[in-house]
Amino acid sequence: MDLQIIDGKRFIVCTVTSCTCMNGKLYGRVPCPTCGGTARTKGGKGKGRCRKCFDGKIVSTDVLVVCSRCNGSYEVKETLYNSTPAEIWRSLDFKVNRADRGITWNESFLGVGCVWSSCDYGRAAAMSDEGVIAKIKEYDSAVQAISFCCPVEGSSRVGLVADYIGIFISREGYSVRPVFNGDVDSVIRQIKSEPSEEMGRVIGAVVHSLGGNGVLAAAGKLV
Repeated sequence: MDLQIIDGKRFIVCTVTSCTCMNGKLYGRVPCPTCGGTARTKGGKGKGRCRKCFDGKIVSTDVLVVCSRCNGSYEVKETLYNSTPAEIWRSLDFKVNRADRGITWNESFLGVGCVWSSCDYGRAAAMSDEGVIAKIKEYDSAVQAISFCCPVEGSSRVGLVADYIGIFISREGYSVRPVFNGDVDSVIRQIKSEPSEEMGRVIGAVVHSLGGNGVLAAAGKLV
């Protein structure tokens, strides 16, 4: 995964990464010795399902097969859903935005539209802007590029990077959200439209009782 500057704009361009297999190999599956590959009880003669396997086969550490994902090459194409390299995440621009408000239900439980969010009971609010930014930069091990990039023309391998990463701090926590085109006001409007924790629980319970998706309803109007 590379960070490239094209016409003054920053893009994440995906390359290749190591497969999750064992150097191009995976453990193979062999017939279950308990049921003889029938997936039935009583040595294959019963009517119940064998409890030692799922479909008559088990994974054997004695058998190695070629990985179907990488075809044995041990390399796979990255997408924007892969984790961002630490050096790219730390090189992005970060800005802090503080507000005297409570945490929203979305920030506390879902984090939709965020790189991530946290209910830290006021720890970030008590820190300096520089300290908060340093803390956020440290969380670099599992940040998906898609969380701060806009895919280019529907591509899952090239993304336009946000102008900066906004850290929106409340009295009880914070949310890390991408800001595109310098339009921080739209992000703030989104946050204000999200119900509080207390109101989110009420909305979620009511919508759920009516057969709807109470979780998403509690988060508010998401963009």
